[in-house]
Amino acid sequence: MYDYRGGLPMNAAKRMLFKGTEYFEGTIVCQSIRKGVIVMIPLIIIKCFVLMMANLPIPVYQDFLNTPTAAFFLRAAMDMMAIIDSYFALLMTVSISWSYAQEKDVQPVQTILFPLLAGVCFLIIIGFHTESYQPVYMTHAGVLSCLIAVFGAGVLYLGSLDCFHIGRNHAHYKIDAQLHDIVYSIIPLSCVMLVFIMAQRFILYLTGGICLQLELANMMNSFFHLFTDIPLLSTALFAFMVQCFWFLGINGNNILYDINDNYFYALSQDNLFAQASGLVPPNIVNGGFMSSYLLIGGSGDVLGLVIAIFVFSRNRGSRTIAKLGLLPSVFNISEIISFGVPIVCNPVFLVPFLAAPLVNLVIAYAATSLQLVPMTLTEVNWTTPVFIGGYISTGAVSGVFLQGLLVLTDFLLYAPFVRLSDEQREFRFMQVVRGLERHYQKLEAVHEQLRLEELSYIQHGIADLLMNDLAEALEEQQLFMVYQPQIDNHGRFLGAEALLRWQHPTAGFIYPPLIIALAKKAGILPDLERFIFNEACHTIARLNLQLSDPFKISVNITGDSLKYDALEDLLAEAVKASAIDPAKLWIEITEQDAIDTTTDALEKLKRIKSAGHHLLIDDFGMGHTSLAYLKTNLFDIIKLDGSITRNVLQDGNNQKIIASLILLSRTMKLKVIAEYVDNIPQRDKLQSLGCDAFQGYLYSRPISQEDLSSFCKVKH
Repeated sequence: MYDYRGGLPMNAAKRMLFKGTEYFEGTIVCQSIRKGVIVMIPLIIIKCFVLMMANLPIPVYQDFLNTPTAAFFLRAAMDMMAIIDSYFALLMTVSISWSYAQEKDVQPVQTILFPLLAGVCFLIIIGFHTESYQPVYMTHAGVLSCLIAVFGAGVLYLGSLDCFHIGRNHAHYKIDAQLHDIVYSIIPLSCVMLVFIMAQRFILYLTGGICLQLELANMMNSFFHLFTDIPLLSTALFAFMVQCFWFLGINGNNILYDINDNYFYALSQDNLFAQASGLVPPNIVNGGFMSSYLLIGGSGDVLGLVIAIFVFSRNRGSRTIAKLGLLPSVFNISEIISFGVPIVCNPVFLVPFLAAPLVNLVIAYAATSLQLVPMTLTEVNWTTPVFIGGYISTGAVSGVFLQGLLVLTDFLLYAPFVRLSDEQREFRFMQVVRGLERHYQKLEAVHEQLRLEELSYIQHGIADLLMNDLAEALEEQQLFMVYQPQIDNHGRFLGAEALLRWQHPTAGFIYPPLIIALAKKAGILPDLERFIFNEACHTIARLNLQLSDPFKISVNITGDSLKYDALEDLLAEAVKASAIDPAKLWIEITEQDAIDTTTDALEKLKRIKSAGHHLLIDDFGMGHTSLAYLKTNLFDIIKLDGSITRNVLQDGNNQKIIASLILLSRTMKLKVIAEYVDNIPQRDKLQSLGCDAFQGYLYSRPISQEDLSSFCKVKH
């Protein structure tokens, strides 16, 4: 038995977790941050690779960089990176605000005006026009202000637009729509900027001239210094705070840069002073310790995650991101993985992302305290590759082994969550696919085509993935056909309808009409129909070996099938390859598609009929009947639409419609097949109304070619 439904089995706890995750990730804040960060990925990758290029600690390579030609290009690359880094928060403000406007589905002009407004509000928040302004807040350190600006301005501005645009009429104002939107945005823009200016002045008044960003930093510094008497606890607190910011897409190291510079750097200086004085360095935790053991792969110790993805993940997207992020993570640059997997705003990875640095801290602190590895005394650049940094900072091979142990620990910590992430992705993929199927079924009901541009952002992305997967499945012969038998009113086997099936490895069986719609959009409909024709002809050839009575297999085509030139050649090639009588391969086309066909398409149908094939009108009786097409004598059989055969016992009007259609068919010497016949009383009523043959669950569900052979033996 085959059905088009299917999916991943899921226990109640996981389903609840994934539903909650789906709800969280579906919020406009999360979606805006995600999409905004994705837009920034090219700039992030440029920055990461420039850092790697500049800091690779190989003496010969560094000597090469000092040559005049290499130094010239290196300076140019570093200038490019410096610009990206220096204005990162401002760029992020523009990208996230653009994403927010997209999510709110505002008018096109607002997707330009709102990012400009958010950028101005960001400059207001960091005190760009005041004495408290510090350039560092344009970098990653200002991303917190970026989020406040985007979502604060978003609520105020986009909310006010609804008020100002109520009942507008472009024709009434006799100006074009874009100019009207711009003019009517002046007051909301002014009001929002005024609110931010007043709020910023109020904060300056309360804080004695300190901007919001700096005041927040001071508050976090004050809180941190409550625990500095206990180095292990203060370091754990610092790592935890950094990770919490990173989880929101904010570079926590930059947000807490004062703590890092004034506390951990000071501890490193104390160690160096003690060493120079011949004393034992007092501080296990210091800047070198942080760089060597708490940044393995970057924030969140993501090198272990990258390895876990390679070992355990089945998701091609995750593996692609892991390949792209492997080299940067070796250099302790985590942005590609954090934003690409993603970890940012992804509840599935929250626990290991927060826990990995803390676990590493405990292990490294214990190993150093027990003198299993030397204390880190040499400061290393944070982009120094893993293992090389461990050796440089400790001056011993044991430092390398400790880093290896930490990577292994992180790998084991992330491993179960990689599996969980795969399941969550599969669950969400299935949910979107099922929603896409429901959307397409609604389009079918009103006879509309699938338009990708009308889908939501997520549905559009999933549709693109399905089209790629469909092309791959067709190439790798992962599609298959099933057959639903048709029985005449004497109980004899007449033939079967060939039905396409595709069991997607993640989403299960895909709704068959959606497969055809996706094939049209992907431009692979001819390839798909070549497969269908070949499979149907092969089945006919096999049944020829065991049946002496006449029978047929019918295949479905669409109005789009009649538009490409190769259709007739594909049919002829399939018939010739299987050496069958073309009269046994029948062609079905829906009533709506038949009515929508052009003169050229009708001529093509005539040539197909002349080649020996019989033609059927499917879904007949949906209210689109055109007698002109019936009078062409192209069609041999009509198949009554299931919407009128399903309720024939309960609906007297349906009985009258069926009786009229059968009378019309008799007059025009057409046979009538009733679909969706599921029980004996229904069959008997349809037979009494004059139906010649039946197709439905009363006789058989769609079955495989092998089961069809067995079915034929019984019915003959």
